[in-house]
Amino acid sequence: MGTFEDVSLCLHVRALGKRVVVNVDALGYHYVGATSEKKQRPYPLQQNAMIFKAKWGQSGLFSEDDFEFY
Repeated sequence: MGTFEDVSLCLHVRALGKRVVVNVDALGYHYVGATSEKKQRPYPLQQNAMIFKAKWGQSGLFSEDDFEFY
């Protein structure tokens, strides 16, 4: 539950030497916080950010400057 999972998945795919392809015509709807509300638990944004940075920060696939976009 949280955030960064989609970006982490893309970086994992890139780490495997594969390409990530984005369909710019795709349309999706996202209800932010729905899982947190349903489970009545706080949204762990800061914790997830720390996990993401620890996993990908030194990978060369991601930089601290990029973090502003996620």
